[in-house]
Amino acid sequence: HSSPAGTMGSLEPPTWNQGFVEDVAEESPDAERRQREITRRVDYERLFTFVKVKTERSDRGRRFILFLLFITFYIAAIIMQSNPYNTQSMVQAFKDHFTEATYRDIASFELKTFEDTVTEDDIWMWIQLIFLPRIYVDRFSNGELRNGTDTHTLLLHNRLTNGFRMTQRRVLNGSNFFCIEREEFIEFSPNCYGRVFLDGRVGDVDESPFFSADGRIEYEYVELDAGFGTWYDIDVGYFQMFDFDKENAELRIQALRDRRWVNEGTAWLRLDFVTFNHNTGLFAHIKFVFDMTNTGEIRPRFEAESLSAVAYGTSKDFARAALELVATLLWFYFLVELITAAVRDARRTGKVLSHFKDFDSIAELIQALVFLVIFVLWMIIVNYPVRDEFVVTTEEISDQEGNQPNFTSLAYHYHNYFVCNACNILLALMRILSFMRINPNISQLSETFSNSRKNIAQFGIVLFLLILCFQLMGHLMFGSSLREFASFDEGFVSTVQIMLGGGSYYDLSRADKIAAPVFYYPFVFIMVLIVFNMTIAIIMDGYDISMEKRKAAKTAHMADLHTKNVFVQTSSGLMRILAPIKGIIPKFLRMKAMDSGEKYDRYEVLDKRQTLALLEPLTLKSRYYDFDEFHRAVNIAAGELEEGMERVSRVDLIFLIDRYMAWEDLDVYDAEREAEKRKKAVKETTKALDTLSTKVALMLRNQQQMNIKVDMIMRSLVIVERERC
Repeated sequence: HSSPAGTMGSLEPPTWNQGFVEDVAEESPDAERRQREITRRVDYERLFTFVKVKTERSDRGRRFILFLLFITFYIAAIIMQSNPYNTQSMVQAFKDHFTEATYRDIASFELKTFEDTVTEDDIWMWIQLIFLPRIYVDRFSNGELRNGTDTHTLLLHNRLTNGFRMTQRRVLNGSNFFCIEREEFIEFSPNCYGRVFLDGRVGDVDESPFFSADGRIEYEYVELDAGFGTWYDIDVGYFQMFDFDKENAELRIQALRDRRWVNEGTAWLRLDFVTFNHNTGLFAHIKFVFDMTNTGEIRPRFEAESLSAVAYGTSKDFARAALELVATLLWFYFLVELITAAVRDARRTGKVLSHFKDFDSIAELIQALVFLVIFVLWMIIVNYPVRDEFVVTTEEISDQEGNQPNFTSLAYHYHNYFVCNACNILLALMRILSFMRINPNISQLSETFSNSRKNIAQFGIVLFLLILCFQLMGHLMFGSSLREFASFDEGFVSTVQIMLGGGSYYDLSRADKIAAPVFYYPFVFIMVLIVFNMTIAIIMDGYDISMEKRKAAKTAHMADLHTKNVFVQTSSGLMRILAPIKGIIPKFLRMKAMDSGEKYDRYEVLDKRQTLALLEPLTLKSRYYDFDEFHRAVNIAAGELEEGMERVSRVDLIFLIDRYMAWEDLDVYDAEREAEKRKKAVKETTKALDTLSTKVALMLRNQQQMNIKVDMIMRSLVIVERERC
């Protein structure tokens, strides 16, 4: 084992193990026992491997503790940022208040809710009968008129900031790729609309003005900048703004309905408003969206986001800021450590990416980059100009132009921010599983994944192709009848759900009685009974391999490394971290017992890194050495402080070997020696048999050649005899 030159030059004189001073120890019973023990040989391989593995685990454990601290502060910060309890409670209250309320259809006399919207008339009836009466609350429950700061308050605590607005986005007429150009079809149905995506912002978007049904009013396409001017920061569409005047709102809604403001060209419709709850310090942006497809289907959906009124303004915000600061500093520490290690390995190997050759380093790099994106997004959110542009009065909260605060773009950034955080937590989980390899007793899961990941990756290709095949079958058989198979993405998810037991045969049968058994039974037989169980079998094979390795390790010469209790290991590591304040640590915590029962002060002996630095310069090639020979090798490698004075004393070295249980134990190694002898004997026997086989073959070949020569001589004699005759 080699190390960089000068490794030993940094070692200090042996002030460690003060309880074993040379002149006193030599006269004690322990010294006599040690003098007898040194007749046994030193297991150098065990000593070096034991110390090296423990050092690596110690480094990993230190990083694990720091990483857990980072994750603790980080998760606490993002939970406080998202404020999930208050957000969910407020959003659920608005959802129940508006979407669960029923109204009676004036044509069919059916009771309907927001989710039952299927026609243009349903949209207008819901707005006029449910939305307007519930957003304009001008009286208390006892009939008294609200006044002052009590006006426009919804659900007791949420005050409307500035009325509401309606927005629509439209689709171009005549832009559809499937439009038939034949004149008779155009005469029969002159309109042919395309499709839009992403809330009507991508695709065949119509941005031109359009007129009301009576042709008197022109509606303009408007772009509202609500941020830094990027695509996300601009809210677009045809807007209708409504203030706090209920009667005026009712008249305008009826007028928009009469003038067919919503018509064939409408692809996306939204009603939204903003409320402020001072109890939680949150704005709630409530949206009721209607996706209107070119097939005639209307899909209603409820959306809501909550946003803090100020980024940092309360004591809770400053507590969160402290958590954010600590998490950011720890991330910066990990980033500097990663860059330093990468540069060091690049210089050592001459390859730029040599450090990133295993899963741990790659996962660490990806997480560092994801956290960088998270940090940038949070800086954008904190410095977003929307909050600074509020105009707050006793009557309303509005933007600079007097309209309701536009949180649409800021909500996009919040959404992306928390999605990145969710991905980051998944990466953190994977790294935690990797860190658990510090102890074999808690590393079964990570070892199982490590042993089976290649087989899973290869089998995953087959699994994906099979799912894709059945997804296409479902799309062709049931795509026109079931929403679950109408598109590629929905069909893929539905196929996976059926494989996991989430599908229903009767739903398929109601859609197509003939196609249902053709699809369902082969799918269940192949995917559920065979493929799914094969996936589990691959994982179990990985688990079996990890358990076999663990079982073999427990019987090997390094068994102590694989049987250590994780709680003992953790407590020992924590005590080592407290070394800078060892002076105030009680003696009973400082003392540590060896297997022999002898105790020593953990802070007065060489630690694992110092011991590894002592052993690395050795160039020993055998496993076992006499103690005197090993002692000389250590001192030659370490050097002498001055003539006649040994750098590492005999007693100190004996203690070191005792501590790591590195004496040769005949009882433990007999079986191993016998196995080695058997292997050597088998090898020698095989070699002898090969040699004998070669010699026999050579003898046979020589015998054949001799027979040929004798035969030739006999033939010659016969010929000569014939000539004489």
